[in-house]
Amino acid sequence: MPYGNKRFWDYYVIKNPNVKYECIFLIDRTDLHFVENKLVCFDKNGYLKIRHNGKLKLLHRLIMGEPENINIDHINRDTTDCRKRNLRMDINKCNSQNVMASKNSKSGYKGVWWYGPLSKWQAQITYKDRDGVSRNHHIGYFYTKEEAANEYNKVAIKHHEFACLNIIN
Repeated sequence: MPYGNKRFWDYYVIKNPNVKYECIFLIDRTDLHFVENKLVCFDKNGYLKIRHNGKLKLLHRLIMGEPENINIDHINRDTTDCRKRNLRMDINKCNSQNVMASKNSKSGYKGVWWYGPLSKWQAQITYKDRDGVSRNHHIGYFYTKEEAANEYNKVAIKHHEFACLNIIN
């Protein structure tokens, strides 16, 4: 196993040759053949790549059978957890629903931002209707960002199967 990789019960410790730390990737024992004795590397987003049939491939896509034109979503949003129970095929392109607020968000909440003209917090959500057309839904204006985030969560549950809800402080 190259680069000092260690095999445990249901996970693999991958030692990246370009950095000084080990990274733990969870993988089912039945999928260990994808990583054993293979050249591995990490992409800039933290995904594990494997050299497979002469090409670099994303491990989570290999595990799910490399479906074309279908996203593979990490249910718990942990890119190092490549166990089948944590992966799902995103046939409806709903992967973008399973994301948290941007680290650049001034409110700290998904779908919530300051609306200066009214001096209030605004909540809005984008969803796809039955025809697959993206729709923006204005939820409202609120005195606190927590109120706005709470209302966003209520609407997100109705519209998104894989909604990542705001954690309100």
